[in-house]
Amino acid sequence: MINPFIKEDPLSLIMVVILSFLFLYKFGPAGRRLALLDKPVGRKQHAENIPLVGGLGISAAVFLSISLLPFSLSEFRILFFAAGLLLIIGVLDDQRDVSPGFKLFAQALVAIVIVSVDGTVVHNIGDIFSWEDGNRLGLGVLAYPLSALAVVGVINAMNMIDGHDGVASGVFLLSIASILALAGFAEVWKWHYLLLLFLASVLVHLFFNLGLIGGLGHKVFLGDAGSMVLGLVIVYSLIGLSEGDSPVLRTTLAPWLLGLPLLDMVAVIIVRICRRASPFHADRTHLHHLLLSVGMSRIKVLVVLLFLHLMLCVVGLLGHSLKMPDWILFWGMFPVLIVYIAARQALIKRSLTA
Repeated sequence: MINPFIKEDPLSLIMVVILSFLFLYKFGPAGRRLALLDKPVGRKQHAENIPLVGGLGISAAVFLSISLLPFSLSEFRILFFAAGLLLIIGVLDDQRDVSPGFKLFAQALVAIVIVSVDGTVVHNIGDIFSWEDGNRLGLGVLAYPLSALAVVGVINAMNMIDGHDGVASGVFLLSIASILALAGFAEVWKWHYLLLLFLASVLVHLFFNLGLIGGLGHKVFLGDAGSMVLGLVIVYSLIGLSEGDSPVLRTTLAPWLLGLPLLDMVAVIIVRICRRASPFHADRTHLHHLLLSVGMSRIKVLVVLLFLHLMLCVVGLLGHSLKMPDWILFWGMFPVLIVYIAARQALIKRSLTA
């Protein structure tokens, strides 16, 4: 069944694509003038200054498209407000490189707004202990702080994975496509429509990010502003669609749809803590860095990472559609994490001997 809101306004998706193209094309030169640039220093992989305006272009296109719709998406106004706050924080970080502590504090404030004002809260995490009565594990008074922690965690996971061309945008597209499929089957049409707008805009950005539109002269990065907003959209959707009287997805599916960003963030933090380094200290221990260090080409790295994330999404969706027990979906992610960490360590050893 076709989304009825698309029938009501069939040009809206075309509009967001056109606006995304125009904004991303024009914001690149503006980013250079405003010093919103990612410079090739330290652990950077590129050789030129690249504008960090992808998030601004995507957000401008989506928000302007929403303002022109003949129907309202006002139920998502807190999401839009929180995204605006993250854009401001991200632009400040992209331009002035703010401290990790300040950025984390600002993300926490955004999470509090989402949880306390909007009421987007995880109240239970399913029957993860396979109790005989089938009761789901309720979080009680911990629901609000744990939900806020989840919001901050996913925002940072997307921010941390955004270190290689096409990865963050590609991961977002695969995760949102998975959520879209579930929302479509459940006929939750306003959610479906909102996510379609973001998907279309991010798809346009992916072409700019890979230098496929306008060449390297118009290449743009998401920037912290963009990666954090995309992380917010994912986690807001996962929580919002897993709650209510008729949830679209189970909470235990979320880790699989978060897939690569979640695994990489947890693995990197564990490694940093074991080395007695700050979890927020940037380094070259992300999976894309390790794959490059053993001689894999940039395009192969992108393909491998997106294929890995796709497989995780597919496994999660299959488990969800086949109605696998919550405890299998939940605890099944832990062996995957162990294999992921072991593979990372093997890559580190190989890079040292190369």
